[in-house]
Amino acid sequence: MNLVFNENLRDVLGDLAKVDAGIEQIRGLCRPVLNGEHYLSGEEVCKALRITKRTLQQYRGDGLVSYVTLPGKMPLQKLAI
Repeated sequence: MNLVFNENLRDVLGDLAKVDAGIEQIRGLCRPVLNGEHYLSGEEVCKALRITKRTLQQYRGDGLVSYVTLPGKMPLQKLAI
């Protein structure tokens, strides 16, 4: 039981390290748009984190990723880092 838990924990920690690396990659792709804020499109976020649009939507719904809607534009993604 404890061995299985440790292996699962190790897997989760490995996945978190991958997400962290993805966030660092996103930081490199960001470009300032408004008042020094850095925004990415949904496609850019999905590509950088290697996730689907549906997963991104779930992250937004869970509050892991915030977003803004600009007048006349589609919603843009902003990572809550």
